[in-house]
Amino acid sequence: MKTSILTLICFAFSIVCHGKQLNDSVLVNATFNDSSFLDKKPELVVQKNGANNIVRIDPLDKTGRILKFRFKKDDYLVGGLIFNDGKSRSLPFFISPQSTEISFDVTFEKGSSLGRIDNLKGSKLHDDYLRFNKEGQNIHDSIRIVQSKKYKDFEKNFNRLDITNERMTLYDEANFRFYKNALKNSIYYAPMVYWILVQSIDNWSVSQFKELLSVTPPANAKEYHDKLVESLKIKVEAMKSEDYKNILLKNSELAQAIKKSNKKFVYISLWASWCVPCRAHSKELLKADLRNIEVIVLSLDKDNNAMKKAIEADKIGIWQHIQLKEGFDAEIVKRFGITSIPGNILLDENRNVVGINISDNALTSIIIKNTVIYNKASKSF
Repeated sequence: MKTSILTLICFAFSIVCHGKQLNDSVLVNATFNDSSFLDKKPELVVQKNGANNIVRIDPLDKTGRILKFRFKKDDYLVGGLIFNDGKSRSLPFFISPQSTEISFDVTFEKGSSLGRIDNLKGSKLHDDYLRFNKEGQNIHDSIRIVQSKKYKDFEKNFNRLDITNERMTLYDEANFRFYKNALKNSIYYAPMVYWILVQSIDNWSVSQFKELLSVTPPANAKEYHDKLVESLKIKVEAMKSEDYKNILLKNSELAQAIKKSNKKFVYISLWASWCVPCRAHSKELLKADLRNIEVIVLSLDKDNNAMKKAIEADKIGIWQHIQLKEGFDAEIVKRFGITSIPGNILLDENRNVVGINISDNALTSIIIKNTVIYNKASKSF
């Protein structure tokens, strides 16, 4: 009798412990539309406020096209999936502090290596993220409506330089007010807003960032606020440094290409033949008006033949291509802090570094205005 009572007590205790373990963790169910991606050994990556706070998690279980993951709760803010082919990944999803189980679909379009997160359930914070993005899109749409009323044959003249310039200026101003209001009035979960700002650090001027950072963060966002301050300081100080110019000039082939150029700006694009987003970006770049910009392409391909075939297939031989056989271990890549591609480095007329991973919007503004509108290197933080 004593033995059976003891057994029951132990069993009950194990249920309590197991229940506590489940409450202290988050279960993630990811359903793939394309089962071939399951062969690429997906891992779940969860992150706090920066690269030093990343945890990689192997699948717990696989049933058909569904992968299950479990991780211990530890104030993780954002998650995503990475694959062992080195190029496939999913878009991020946000994790509510209250989440215990999150389910979503991972949708890969044909020929794409970027998986969309659809139908996510179990995280109110991700719902807020979608609402945040929707409000940003509404700002863009409202400016387009204003312009359509102002200009005759607006759709036909949508890409006209003066109309594009006006639209981008209005959008930048409205977007800045939106972010500031979101932080100042705590409309959205502050850590999420700061995380998004860190990812878009090249889209803002230093003066705009200083104003956004002047808003006192709530206690739960101080770590994210400080990370943003640190990221911006590093970027601004790095671009002031003569060392950056010297790093580029150490590569004799690149130094010669820069010296030979008589264009006002030099846009150094980093890519690889195996990088699907890189090749799509190059095709878009071909359509741009680059009369004042010299494009030099640095390839991270280790296979010279693969690089040449991609250049020929994409018809981008009009630009000078230089191979960095060390790939991500190349000094230029490491010292400029480029951790993913496509990436870029922008030089002004004095061949000073004035942009690293500058956004397409900023580049378009440079082309239109023929000046660097985000010249962070000339400002102090």
